Amino acid sequence: MKLKEIKLAGFKTFVDPTTIKVDAQLAGIVGPNGCGKSNVTESIKWVLGSSSAKELRGGTMEDVIFYGSDTRQPVSRASAELFFDNSEGMAPQAWASYAEISVKRVIEKEKGSSYYINNTQVRRKDVADLFLGTGLGAKGYAIIGQNTVSQIIEAKPEELKNFLEEAAGVSQYKERRKETEYRLRDTKENLSRVEDLLREINQQITKLESQAETASKYNKHQENLKFQEAQVWALKKRDANESWDQIKTLITNQQTELDQFTTALRDIEVNVENARQEHADTSNEINSAQAKFYEVNALVSDAENALNNIKNNLERLKVTLIESEEKLKSHTTSIEEIEKAIEENQNLIQIENEKLSQHQQNAVADKASLVKVEAEYRAAVEKLEVQQSENQKIYELINLESTRIDYINKGIEDLEVRKKQLHDESLAIKERGGSHDSTSPDHIGDIDNQITLADNELAEKKELLSKLEKETDSLNLRKDEHLKNFQQTEIQISTLSSFVESEMNDEHTNEFLNEAGIDKERNIFKRVDIEKDWQKAVGFLLSEYASAYESKRISPKSLKEIPTSIAVVYEGSSNKTITHNAKLTPLLSKVSSKIPNINNVLTEWLCHAYITNEQELEVNLKDLNFGEILVDQSGNIHGKNFQVFRSENKTKSNKLTNLKLLEDLKKDLPGYKNELDKAINKTDEHIENLATTKKEVELLSEKKFNLIEEKNSINLEVNKQQQIEIHRQERIVNIGIELEEADKKISSFMEELSQKQKSLDEHSKDKLNLQNKLEELLNDKKTSEVKFESEREKVFARDKTEQELLFNLKIHQNKHEDFVEKLTHNTNEKLRLEKLINDSHTQLNEKNSENQESILKESLQEKEQAEKKLIKVREDLLTKETNLKNLESKRLEKQHSLNPLTEKVQESKILERESQILFQQCCQEIEKTSFDESALLDAIDDDTNVESIIEKCDALRLKMERLGPVNQAAIDELNSIQERKNYLQKQSDDLTEAMTTLENAIKKIDSETREKLDTTYKEVNKNFSEFFKRLFMGGRAELQLMGDEILDTGLQVSAQPPGKKNTTINLLSGGEKALTAISLIFALFKLNPSPFCVMDEVDAPLDDTNTGNFCSLVKEMAEKTQFLIVTHNRITMEIAEQLVGVTQQELGVSRIVEVDMRDIDDMELAY
Repeated sequence: MKLKEIKLAGFKTFVDPTTIKVDAQLAGIVGPNGCGKSNVTESIKWVLGSSSAKELRGGTMEDVIFYGSDTRQPVSRASAELFFDNSEGMAPQAWASYAEISVKRVIEKEKGSSYYINNTQVRRKDVADLFLGTGLGAKGYAIIGQNTVSQIIEAKPEELKNFLEEAAGVSQYKERRKETEYRLRDTKENLSRVEDLLREINQQITKLESQAETASKYNKHQENLKFQEAQVWALKKRDANESWDQIKTLITNQQTELDQFTTALRDIEVNVENARQEHADTSNEINSAQAKFYEVNALVSDAENALNNIKNNLERLKVTLIESEEKLKSHTTSIEEIEKAIEENQNLIQIENEKLSQHQQNAVADKASLVKVEAEYRAAVEKLEVQQSENQKIYELINLESTRIDYINKGIEDLEVRKKQLHDESLAIKERGGSHDSTSPDHIGDIDNQITLADNELAEKKELLSKLEKETDSLNLRKDEHLKNFQQTEIQISTLSSFVESEMNDEHTNEFLNEAGIDKERNIFKRVDIEKDWQKAVGFLLSEYASAYESKRISPKSLKEIPTSIAVVYEGSSNKTITHNAKLTPLLSKVSSKIPNINNVLTEWLCHAYITNEQELEVNLKDLNFGEILVDQSGNIHGKNFQVFRSENKTKSNKLTNLKLLEDLKKDLPGYKNELDKAINKTDEHIENLATTKKEVELLSEKKFNLIEEKNSINLEVNKQQQIEIHRQERIVNIGIELEEADKKISSFMEELSQKQKSLDEHSKDKLNLQNKLEELLNDKKTSEVKFESEREKVFARDKTEQELLFNLKIHQNKHEDFVEKLTHNTNEKLRLEKLINDSHTQLNEKNSENQESILKESLQEKEQAEKKLIKVREDLLTKETNLKNLESKRLEKQHSLNPLTEKVQESKILERESQILFQQCCQEIEKTSFDESALLDAIDDDTNVESIIEKCDALRLKMERLGPVNQAAIDELNSIQERKNYLQKQSDDLTEAMTTLENAIKKIDSETREKLDTTYKEVNKNFSEFFKRLFMGGRAELQLMGDEILDTGLQVSAQPPGKKNTTINLLSGGEKALTAISLIFALFKLNPSPFCVMDEVDAPLDDTNTGNFCSLVKEMAEKTQFLIVTHNRITMEIAEQLVGVTQQELGVSRIVEVDMRDIDDMELAY
């Protein structure tokens, strides 16, 4: 994917929306220090998911938001968006179908960041996945900031390995492995929880099994108990049935006796009831007589009250009559006064009407006159307004013409001044013409010749330099080989010496040898020669004799404690001729010594051993005699009936080999040292020649550069003079044209000025005529206005008088209405009083008390008769009440005798009810038990009673109590928990299988990752070495693994420029570190080219030569990777196809200026 465009808004110094188009494969970002170039590269890193504010030169992530300047307010939001060309479909599967992909990041204060791909909000992980394995991203190697060079070189081994993993494309494997590990961890946790649950369930099952067994016993006893209790109820039912029958017979006898006694009682109660009825009838008669008496008494009271009321009413009527006659007189007087007032008011109304009519006739004539005068006034006003409008137009025309005349005069003056300026400028240009010197072309030709000679000489020196570099590299390799051989030999000697010393010459062995009088320096194998290929075989065979010394014979009795195996070879040993197997080659042919007694011992030790190899082994075994053995170079032994195979890892079992190897190495070490010294001297000599040649190349390059600079300066000066002359000639022509145009404009202005002056004079004459007409119309208007105002005031005065007359007439009319209303009211009141007086006289005549006194006497007589009748009825009631008391006493005696019989019957019925309830209860209980009643009774013996069965029930209850607390739900819980155990067991098996699958997946991922990393490591190491030698013109560099396992170990950079033997990378200079880092980055790019690369002032520490080498590498890498380089170096700028300038015309605010170098075909570069 190619980077097409960058959009920034509110990001650091790019506060305004800014678009940076990146059309070229090689684009440079240039500008002065502090203008915001690095902000562009940091915006790319920020969009790709950087989460470190420190990497973006900030304290917090919100520091990327524009914080304001002297002229700008802070903003609360920042965004950056990258546009990529995906026409080749190189994006991951999810985005491969899009021809263009945009990645955007937005941050708002106190809200955090949000990410978008093609305007769809995504997670930060989605953005990372989009560029996974491309070298881009927050930890990739494709974005190289100002501090990244030192960070790469000084990175920790684990951090440096991240770059290798990104180049190998194993980032996705790491993500998959991390996810798989998370899932494996979750699976293990789930399995652990399931196993914990299974353990708990097993414990619960153990408890529940015991509880379930107890519950089973309890249930069995409970069933027996229920059967026994059902038998108890069956027996009780049988007994209750028999008792119920007996009580029924008793109740029948008692009921017969009770009925007879009840009949006698009923007769007495009939007599009592009759007497009670007679008593009630008499009581009713008393009530009637008493009511009659009360009624007559009430009539007497009413008659007395009526007589008193009549007397009171007569007195009240007399008072009312007197008051009404007085009011009547008053109203008659008022009516007469009102009628007189009405008559006077009507006369006044008639007078006002006559005045109003006369006034209205006079007002009509005045209003007609006002209308006529108003019309004349309005006509005068309209004429005046028309005339004023014409005058205004004339005034405007005069002002317009005057303004235009002033403008023309000013224009003529300006043109005259401009003509004078142009004449002066033309004279000055002509005076300056021809005063400039021109550079001689011969001088430029001499410089070209010098440049050609310098090029030829520089090419020869570079060829020589290349040859010397190759020879130096070859010598360095040879020197390294000699140094490696020498160092390895020293290490082997040191290791074997310490090993041999510890094995053969330890402290106890030395003490033993001293006590035995044996010289430890007389080990026989120091004087034995063994062919190199057979040293291992002889070492294995004679391993027990490795500590063999020449000495006299030693008596074993004289030895105290032997620390290890010691062999003693007699100084004067005997010799005996041995006949060897002629068909085989003896091992002694590979071993020899110049000392006779040592040869004798060797013959004695090895006389039965013969040599063989893998091809001849089977043939040699056929020729082997009993007691003889065959030995191959590995030390394996083959006998007639046995074989012995040696392990090469057990060094201790081959002391003799180590001893011989140590002697050989000590002999070879001086030769290695001489060869190393020769190689170092020869290499140093070539390095000195190489340095001299490099210096000569640099001097020639500098000389060539200075010549080119001088030539370019001369060419620029010549071009400048030519441009000045061309500009001078063009300016003279332009001045002539401008003078002609000025003359034409002056002529045109003069003609227009004459026309405008004539027009102004005509308008001035018209102005005077119109002014006279206006004054006449103003006089006419004033006369009409005075007449109009006079007539209007007369009409207003008449209207006012008319309003006053109407008001007075209205007042008199209202008074007339009030008088009529008062007259009507008083007339009605007079009629009412007259009627009231007549009614009062009538009532006085009708009211008479004699009739009411006769009614009172009749009422008193009726009252006396009613009182006598009431006394008689009361005496009769007293007699009947005595008779009723006697009969009631007899009834109570019979009733008392009846109660004991009734109680006995009731008691019997209660017993019957109890027996019935018991019987029904027994039936219900038997039904509850679901047992058959006949079966229950059949299971009972004839002599069994209820008490014996109850005793059995008590015994069963006792057994149930002895069982203790019983968990009735234990059986169901046991079944349920066993089902759960089976389910969890299945889950456990599934989790175990899943865990195995995940572990296998991790192993597979590790295997693939290891293979990819190993291949990538070798390839990157190779590329790193090539680029390093190319940039440094020699030297060596490599990536070193810190351990054996590439998955777990880190990396470190080892680099030695030509002629240096630095032990650490930190001893390199800044420029050397930069070149080393560039070599490593380009090595990664060559293996896994990133879509684009951003470099921020990587070339800053480099000189011009190294910058040129760096630029040539960038050009090569640009074939597959797009480069965006921030630089101040003009050499780097030269290779750019597009330059993006960053400026700060407004302090604190960055802006962009773009230049496409491919479109400037005619521009000659100055350097």
